[in-house]
Amino acid sequence: MQAQVILVTLATALSVIAPVSYTVSIIRGRARPHRMTRLAVLVAMALTFFSLLSSGANMGILLLAGTFFVNCICIFALSMWRGMGGDNLADRACFVLALGGLTCWQISGSPLLGIAFAIFADLVAYIPAFVKAWRYPETESPWFYVGSGLAALLGLMAYPLSPESAFQIYIVLCSATMLICLYHKHLTDWNYENKDQ
Repeated sequence: MQAQVILVTLATALSVIAPVSYTVSIIRGRARPHRMTRLAVLVAMALTFFSLLSSGANMGILLLAGTFFVNCICIFALSMWRGMGGDNLADRACFVLALGGLTCWQISGSPLLGIAFAIFADLVAYIPAFVKAWRYPETESPWFYVGSGLAALLGLMAYPLSPESAFQIYIVLCSATMLICLYHKHLTDWNYENKDQ
């Protein structure tokens, strides 16, 4: 039980620290979040949080999702000021698909199905951000994704796996994908350097 409390406490702390560091990065002009992604993620995170709440998810998952939800509100507001993108057809298409996932949740009436549709909506919402990070890695802060991924992983380790754990697994995978987008050039350079030796 003590290990569980420690893991949940660390996960919660990281889920607060990561977006705070991202917020500071945005305010300083170092990170430029994708506007449409941030709007869709905000809507999806609201869906995720309320789905988890109504499904009776454990406290670790609820703390993580609730903290992410509040952080999404702040980051979206900042993206309107310092962000980029959100004005082309592909961005809008991803947003519409994300809204479609959210609509499916409302129609289904099932909390667990809602989590699945929320993950779908969030993933589709992140496509423009993945593309932006791949092309312009300097516009993102890796610490946000390291912290978010670790927070989700620690929360996942605190409780036995359940259907609701899919949300945490998704956050870990999404954060890892974003880090690959941010560091793909470095990984390629490192791979070529090692082949020459």
